Amino acid sequence: MYINLTSDTLRIRIEDSDEQHSLSSDIVHKQAGEPALVMHHITRVYTGDEFPIIQSGFAKISGLPEPEAGVNYIVSSEVAHWAATQKRRDVYTPTITNCIKNAHGKLFAVRGLTQFI
Repeated sequence: MYINLTSDTLRIRIEDSDEQHSLSSDIVHKQAGEPALVMHHITRVYTGDEFPIIQSGFAKISGLPEPEAGVNYIVSSEVAHWAATQKRRDVYTPTITNCIKNAHGKLFAVRGLTQFI
């Protein structure tokens, strides 16, 4: 089972089609509540040559449940990256390579999921 913890409904295109409308074979994962987020802490703020520079570090992931047998989570790439550093193997992110965008350039569908290891 996959639970979508991103900020949008996710459409995964199974067929080899670039059509920008729903296909019966598409797998759709609706957003399952509040998205998982990476919480940062600011470690230093100083002035660069032209503008302020803020350094931030990873603090924690918010909204990502503890691992549960048979349950996988779809999250943003930033959350998936940090979850991988914590050895989470139940976390995936939409693969945006070769994705399908609508006429306005907004993501319509992806071709699969990526797992960082």
